[in-house]
Amino acid sequence: MDFSGMKRTWWGIVVVGGRRGVSERVALSVVHASKWDAAASVSRVFSG
Repeated sequence: MDFSGMKRTWWGIVVVGGRRGVSERVALSVVHASKWDAAASVSRVFSG
């Protein structure tokens, strides 16, 4: 895999999206989703 290319693409998305406010929404939704994933996995551990 070309990590430098991925990084460039990611920063392009971040920069372009940031101008439109899209990257913030995407980042927030990703953080929100990962929080729910973490909570679900923790609850699975305790209930399991």
